[in-house]
Amino acid sequence: MGVVVDSSVFVAVQRRRFDWRAFAGSLGSEELFVTTITLSEMLHGAHRAQTGEQREKRLRFADRLERDYRVLPFAVREARTHAALAAELQMRGETVGAHDLLIAGIALCHGHRVATLNVREFSRVPGLGVVDASGFVIREP
Repeated sequence: MGVVVDSSVFVAVQRRRFDWRAFAGSLGSEELFVTTITLSEMLHGAHRAQTGEQREKRLRFADRLERDYRVLPFAVREARTHAALAAELQMRGETVGAHDLLIAGIALCHGHRVATLNVREFSRVPGLGVVDASGFVIREP
């Protein structure tokens, strides 16, 4: 089992508002993963940057994620898991954000938990293990 890291955590890391070392250390030997969805979200943020300098910094961050972590795809197997989750949630009258549900589907398909700052959203996904990363947020003094 491993841990898929949600974009909410990486955004906090980029903003220097997250203690990445302590967080990663708290997981012991569990492998960390990134999904193609999270990578896309991070790249989208880079392309929306206000300045060229900010854009380049964010693009380098996304490049490091791709280089340093195994990126899990959204392919046929993951699509089947996602579709079943979406249908189950819809039948229960519950919703989860589109990107979050894709990430959850990928994580479940591979038997991983999701680490996030958005526990409320991910906790609605049946069968998904959720790691609350909020304890590693660095608060402003």
